[in-house]
Amino acid sequence: IIQTQLNKLDDKLRDDRLNLLQYLCISTETSDVVIQCYKQVFKKDNETCANLLCVISVKLNEQQLDDVTEFFMDGLVGKDDYIHNRCALSITKIALKLNERQLNKVFEFG
Repeated sequence: IIQTQLNKLDDKLRDDRLNLLQYLCISTETSDVVIQCYKQVFKKDNETCANLLCVISVKLNEQQLDDVTEFFMDGLVGKDDYIHNRCALSITKIALKLNERQLNKVFEFG
């Protein structure tokens, strides 16, 4: 429901709602929903979503961090330079939160 509503909102209202979602990351289940919302809206507002994924990364479990890291790594292979740079910057922002396996995966990817 939240994801469908985000697609129908104007830019300012969507940004406000996206910012509020970070405060819902209080359980694994709600964090999963928040991650999916950010990923869904990423193409429309990649700067906001990338920043917010980095903000919530401190609250995520290992599997969720895997998901976010994979999402950013996928953005590195696209043809859009802005998204490539945004994803690279985001990986650097969350790097200290990644475990050794996750970091190795990022380094092997590059």
